[in-house]
Amino acid sequence: MGPKLASTLGDIGSAFYQVAKALSPLSGPVRDVLGALARGIASIASTLPWLVQGMYLALIVTRLWTIGMAIF
Repeated sequence: MGPKLASTLGDIGSAFYQVAKALSPLSGPVRDVLGALARGIASIASTLPWLVQGMYLALIVTRLWTIGMAIF
């Protein structure tokens, strides 16, 4: 069982490596998009903190609602 497991894990690792190698030309544009997205979120958090707090409050309320529905 050991050699077969090692071979299987090697094949899975090789597949991940080949996919990563095939996607490498896209890494530059993807990083640019992720960077722009992060800058946008940072801008919203610094200029509209009440919006972030409201979203967090909505998350808490929905979690509490779920707990309440499970109890009753």
